[in-house]
Amino acid sequence: EDRWACPFAPDSDDERSIAPFVPSTDKAIEEIMQLTKISSSDCLFDLGCGDGRILIEAAKRYGTRGIGVDLKEDLVTLARKNAQIEGVSELLQFFVGDLFKIDLSQATVVVLYLLPWALNDIQILLEPLLNRGCRIISYSFPIQRWAKYETQGKMGNVYLYSKVSRNSGGS
Repeated sequence: EDRWACPFAPDSDDERSIAPFVPSTDKAIEEIMQLTKISSSDCLFDLGCGDGRILIEAAKRYGTRGIGVDLKEDLVTLARKNAQIEGVSELLQFFVGDLFKIDLSQATVVVLYLLPWALNDIQILLEPLLNRGCRIISYSFPIQRWAKYETQGKMGNVYLYSKVSRNSGGS
């Protein structure tokens, strides 16, 4: 049973949504934590954060700082409330906003749960992050256009992308 209580039903009929709200399972959260090897030195961004459960779990377990962005104000309000209940609100910030317009300059880990067409759109914005060593998780769908980056790991439906060699020479 999922230990997170969420008063919102998963989205099913919003055809225009790039990130329908479908709560992450405990198993998926565990896979994300294992694949990213997240720590207190990381800054985790969750684009389409929903109720904030991935960020909250990282903050509780590892003291990870994080930023969550979602288009839905009710979900951002719930994420803030959940963070406060779990005692990690000082480590996390949640914003209502467009994930295509957020400043990702602090990110060391980015989590995405987006539909395939949206992943294709956002990969252009995320590629520079890979070049500076950021780890990027795509939940449920692989990022098809990133064939040149080795998928560093996969557990269930969780895909990790990172630069194959951060210390390679050249330009």
